[in-house]
Amino acid sequence: MRRFLPYILALSLYGLPPFVENVHTGSDSTVFRIKLPGLSFEQRFMDSLTYDIIKVESGGFMKVEEGEPLLPQLRFDVALPGTTFSADFRVISDTLYTGIRPFPKTESIRIDEQRCGVDRWNRIVEPKTDIYNGDMQFPLSEVTVDTYLYMNEITVLNLYLTPAVFIPPNGLRYTRALEIAIEHPPISSSTEISTERLEPMLVNPGILGREEK
Repeated sequence: MRRFLPYILALSLYGLPPFVENVHTGSDSTVFRIKLPGLSFEQRFMDSLTYDIIKVESGGFMKVEEGEPLLPQLRFDVALPGTTFSADFRVISDTLYTGIRPFPKTESIRIDEQRCGVDRWNRIVEPKTDIYNGDMQFPLSEVTVDTYLYMNEITVLNLYLTPAVFIPPNGLRYTRALEIAIEHPPISSSTEISTERLEPMLVNPGILGREEK
């Protein structure tokens, strides 16, 4: 089992994709399994080099700095009582790709045709050499977590999954399936808090006031 690295990212995903399975929702824990579809690749050329724009169904992109690899990311929300919890994840299956270099983050701008004689939508950026030529995967962890309080009673975990991890100089490890387990203090039987507004986005909508699975 691997521990999460705490990290704050800005990404929104409204509603759960069909490949999320709630394995268990109990009074003191939640376990869910994610089985992802395949990746899609779109080649992009920049400064005489070939890069890949990598996408996954229902996902957005990880928030990175200019020049860092642009990688797909998904978000899953989990409701918990209180603010104390521990979380682990276990990779069930993954696939290693070779000959892949993720496209570096760049701001899209249009260069005037009359000035350069060609319509270009992306300016050339210098990929960060400490990442693209380094010896560590990017990002360091497939799963990161952010939290916020809902109605001063419930903690909502925003779990961010980056299933495609860049292995320099031209490798990509894709997590096809993983299991996430979250433990927290037991829920009091007298706790009555509505999560109706959150339920479309929650992995565990039955966390409060419903029969344990």
